[in-house]
Amino acid sequence: MSREAPELLLAVSGSDASRRATEVAAALSNTFDARLTILHVLPPLRYRIGRLAPTLPITQRLDDPLSNPVLLDARQIPWARGVTPRAILIAGDPRPVIVTVVGDLGADLLVIGTEPRLVPGRVSARREWVHAHAPCPGPPSLLGPARAAAACGRTDPRHLSAIPST
Repeated sequence: MSREAPELLLAVSGSDASRRATEVAAALSNTFDARLTILHVLPPLRYRIGRLAPTLPITQRLDDPLSNPVLLDARQIPWARGVTPRAILIAGDPRPVIVTVVGDLGADLLVIGTEPRLVPGRVSARREWVHAHAPCPGPPSLLGPARAAAACGRTDPRHLSAIPST
């Protein structure tokens, strides 16, 4: 059973690379008539502390994503292209949160912006961990429509089937 519209997940951080990724995701969403969800992950607000156990961050979905300036800025780019995105704001560890949201949404493509320069090992490792564990395609570099189609094994990015369903 196929869905009527593919699902794109865009993870944003407020950086310049994130802004470029938002432009690409908006273009992909407009081109493929896909639903766009914008996710921003804040640092954990609460931790679970045990006597003999390690301190663990508590992941929680925050009630008002539109109060976050990063999400407000990220939503304006798709709006300019005629796309109405959903916004999700979660506090927690970014790696498992992004992978969990990809699975919960059944996202067909994950878009994360990266800088076209050398990045610190921790940032690079985080990005690669997310892409290794996410159940949808999305190379760790900024995708354009042609590269997104090529990542899915298609040569013509104008077809809806260029974004595979899960």
